[in-house]
Amino acid sequence: MQTFNLACHILKSFAIISCRTLAVCKQIESDCVMMVLFLKLLCAHILGDFIFQPYKWVACKESKKHKSPYLYWHVAVHAVATMIVLGFDPSYWLGFSIIVSSHLLIDIWKIQLKSNAKSILPFFLDQLAHISV
Repeated sequence: MQTFNLACHILKSFAIISCRTLAVCKQIESDCVMMVLFLKLLCAHILGDFIFQPYKWVACKESKKHKSPYLYWHVAVHAVATMIVLGFDPSYWLGFSIIVSSHLLIDIWKIQLKSNAKSILPFFLDQLAHISV
């Protein structure tokens, strides 16, 4: 009987360890998924802000502010890039909506701020705000 109790105790201990190990592994997997998602969104942002935005668009946005059609084209490029990295998955609709709408608002804010401040500070604040979202 003692051998049986000892075996049960060992099996229970192993089960507890296995459950804890499994929980840790699931947390690590979840963290990796979130990090990969963050890196994909960061790549989409870099492509949208620096690769797929010609200087002509930037100049027009600075001169016409929120009335520039290129501001909205720029946000559309970000929307497409974000949809691509999210794999067109409809379960991300809320995050997608927040990212795209905040990008528009942050860019309008930056355009207004940049006209009043001739420094690189608005650029860094803009990028920090986008990455924070």
